[in-house]
Amino acid sequence: MYDEFDGAKKNKHGLIIGKPRRVGLSWFGSAICAYELLMYLENKIGVAAGQDDKAQDFYEKVQYLLDNIRPEYRASISVRNTDEIRLSYKYKENKQDVEIGMKSSMYMKTMYSKPTGFEGKSLSIAIFEEAGLFMDLIAAFQSTEPCFKEGSIFFGTPLVYGTGGDIDKGSKGYKTLWSKPELYGLKKVFISATDYFPGDGVPDEETGKSVSFFDFRTGKTNSKEALKHILKERALKEGSEGYVKHIQFYPLKESDIFIKNSGGLLNRRSED
Repeated sequence: MYDEFDGAKKNKHGLIIGKPRRVGLSWFGSAICAYELLMYLENKIGVAAGQDDKAQDFYEKVQYLLDNIRPEYRASISVRNTDEIRLSYKYKENKQDVEIGMKSSMYMKTMYSKPTGFEGKSLSIAIFEEAGLFMDLIAAFQSTEPCFKEGSIFFGTPLVYGTGGDIDKGSKGYKTLWSKPELYGLKKVFISATDYFPGDGVPDEETGKSVSFFDFRTGKTNSKEALKHILKERALKEGSEGYVKHIQFYPLKESDIFIKNSGGLLNRRSED
């Protein structure tokens, strides 16, 4: 993902990422924000979330990373609240306060009902956190576009990511961006549930032995064994509402992200 992000900055496009639950994309975004704040003078970053609790979670992750950085890389934080983090400090000169330091800022906005929170700003990065939970993601993206784009040229990098949900509601805009990413200057990246799926000591019914399909030393998943386990769990949930959630939370193909919550089972499967 860091290679994809570096490529997006170099080649002047954004990223839209489809993923399972709990693969660390929020930490990935938070780590990028912390690095950009610490390494680039007067940098400006925007983080938009569809719901207040997601904005708060992201803010806490960035704050944690800044507080736990190696001492030689730490910077003074002059503003620290749920709307903004600013790295700078002040001193007196001729009895006047002078602000110095990195003077970089991260702005946080919830765009559930008002998708225009960053208008007038210039942003090096614009993150759309948990994109499937936005009420109107397209409006939020398009109103923010002038903050990272001038004419047809990207001077900043948008990152859109999230887990699928009800495509008749919040995820509808997410699916629109995903289906035609080139219209919005985005590159599509899909992360399958088998790319990262921790499992240790899982009993195998065929052999009677315990199977570990995640290597904690390397961080790599045995995709073949993980797929068997995911399909087995999914079969046990078939016919229940938990079946749909399992598909959304542990997608094996792109269409799994956008499977419908409502309607009969045949209607849901027809989305494939």
